[in-house]
Amino acid sequence: MCGTSATWTTSSTNSSTVSSTVLLPVSEKSSSGCSCCAPQEAAAPAAPVTSDEVSAAFPVLGLTCGSCASRVSGAVGKITGVNEARVDLVAGGTSTLHVTSATPRDAGLVASTISDAGYQLASS
Repeated sequence: MCGTSATWTTSSTNSSTVSSTVLLPVSEKSSSGCSCCAPQEAAAPAAPVTSDEVSAAFPVLGLTCGSCASRVSGAVGKITGVNEARVDLVAGGTSTLHVTSATPRDAGLVASTISDAGYQLASS
């Protein structure tokens, strides 16, 4: 655990012919840290949620670095209908996964995807 905090975004386009996933480090607190959290080239911030999109937030435990955040956002970003999965990382604390889609996603499916990635939702 490097102790840095950052926001990581995975954007995906779900289609039968086009599928892309991009990892975007939005902010960095430190110029040092573990190799997965080391500074990377600057990237554009996540697109704002439009009025025809739905956003839900999920508290996630066990994320300690950018690699963890990438694993969760990448897995959830592959769920059919998800336009964006973004993690506000709190290393060693309760991070927040923001999921944006055109229609509401099944919270149980999101929770099981997080679990399959090796992490768990915080109890509410």
